[in-house]
Amino acid sequence: MDDLQRLIAIEDIRRLKTRYWNGFDFKDPVLLRSAFADEVLIDYRVKIDDPKTSPAYFTDPDICVRDMLSVLEGYVSAHQGHSVEIDFLSDTQATGVWSLEDRFWYEGGGSPKLPFRRYHGWGHYHDRYIRTSAGWRIAGSAVRYLRVETQ
Repeated sequence: MDDLQRLIAIEDIRRLKTRYWNGFDFKDPVLLRSAFADEVLIDYRVKIDDPKTSPAYFTDPDICVRDMLSVLEGYVSAHQGHSVEIDFLSDTQATGVWSLEDRFWYEGGGSPKLPFRRYHGWGHYHDRYIRTSAGWRIAGSAVRYLRVETQ
């Protein structure tokens, strides 16, 4: 991969991650699913010793999209990521670390599905990407929080 190809791939991965965040925030399952490879490992547990179960740990992208959007029903979310470091392992594999801030506000009626009405987290995404025939996709993603505030 030459320098120009590397820069184009970095931009493609940035746009991929934006598509992922927009899929979440717009509650668009098709858009969100389009960000994932067909085989994934998604680990969004708040604490590393939390159970490896839905809605925080997935190996199937379709179940991941369904369960994550379902549990966030009634919530408004806002995801922001920046200061990315992307490293290429090969022409078809890369890793990325993104600084993140995410917020959730429960605005639905009744009781929320999650144990909070407000959530504010800061930390990092640790992603793995693969280039498929359809372009770059997320093959793995883990969130490691530095701080979480809930109400």
